[in-house]
Amino acid sequence: MDRAKYEKDGGPGWQECFELMKKVTDVVTARTQLLDRAIFQFLVGNPDAHAKNYSLLYRLDRIELSQLYDVNNAAAFRSFYNEQRPRLAMVRRGQS
Repeated sequence: MDRAKYEKDGGPGWQECFELMKKVTDVVTARTQLLDRAIFQFLVGNPDAHAKNYSLLYRLDRIELSQLYDVNNAAAFRSFYNEQRPRLAMVRRGQS
């Protein structure tokens, strides 16, 4: 398993992802989309929303943020677990 994809193991976090949005054609739109996705991941309780689940699309004339994929809605299955310690894949180091 590639543990470096998780921020707590040295992988990129939200700050690095937002910084990367400077590379896209429409920075404001991409950053807004990324923020929307970060909030959505938190609301559905996706503990596996690491940076490898976000991609850039390189088109002939533009670079843009890809559609959201590989979403795990852990919040929908909370009742199936006796004990759950919610964690997010991208949190500031030392806060997991």
